Amino acid sequence: MAAGDEVIVLMDNGSLRAEATIQLRVLAEALSANLQMPVHPVSLLHSSKLDPADTDGVVAQTLVPFLRAQRALGKDEFTIIPLFFGPSGALVDYLPQRVSELRLEGWGG
Repeated sequence: MAAGDEVIVLMDNGSLRAEATIQLRVLAEALSANLQMPVHPVSLLHSSKLDPADTDGVVAQTLVPFLRAQRALGKDEFTIIPLFFGPSGALVDYLPQRVSELRLEGWGG
């Protein structure tokens, strides 16, 4: 893998509150500055339903469509940094199921 091929995602559970998406972006930007590489703010679910007018004119991204779009760009190495507190069914059940489904679509494994 060439330098810069890895896609780093800071992922929250997702929210229908614009403030949560904006805060995720602030945290991803700070992490990006510390790592000196791009960090993408992506929600597991829900946030793509937000009106972009409420999120500084930028559409909020959710995980599976984001990963598919990155794959279409030729990216195949992903690091997902979960931004969750406490036990989460999203991390132990939902996310592994989505990854399994993506693998069935022909993703590496």
